[in-house]
Amino acid sequence: MAQKRKRTQLVKKRKKKTWFSILAPTEFGKKELGECYLADKKELVGKRIRVNMMAVARTRNPNVRLTFEVKDVKEDICISDLVLYNLLPVSIKRMARKGKTKIDISKILKSKDGELVVKYIIVTKNKVPGGVSRAINNASVDLISSEIKKKNSSDVFDSVINYSLQKDMKDKLKKIYPVDTFEVRYLKKREKTQKL
Repeated sequence: MAQKRKRTQLVKKRKKKTWFSILAPTEFGKKELGECYLADKKELVGKRIRVNMMAVARTRNPNVRLTFEVKDVKEDICISDLVLYNLLPVSIKRMARKGKTKIDISKILKSKDGELVVKYIIVTKNKVPGGVSRAINNASVDLISSEIKKKNSSDVFDSVINYSLQKDMKDKLKKIYPVDTFEVRYLKKREKTQKL
């Protein structure tokens, strides 16, 4: 009898696993991003899921990947938050052609509720000298930082997904030199300890 009791004490109790639905934030209509099969719902907080933007937003651009992070779990539903917008390198290569100048910029900019890592590309209509390239670079940094400063990070993501930020920046930079493309290739919410 004593041996049987010892054996049962050594066997660990296994928790029953269940399916949890991961939902997109309200601005994406709370669409289901995927499911996760786990025993403890605490393990889900901080979990990330990467999806094609076409799956959650009204867009025809298949070259953008969005990363969502689970912030809260209620019963068997996970509420997520958009943390990363990433343009695929294939589409970036197509933008820069011969006879044009490509300006690649990376900055950490402040929004109303935190900091964002912003990487964007500007492609001019024709090849430009260094002075014009620097003028476009400096003007774009001033314009985009003043634009982001006015908004929450969720509003910044929304304006990039809707292409309104890119269109606005392109129109403003045309005053310096005709711009063929202004594209945000990377946008991420920045943790305090994170480096660029």
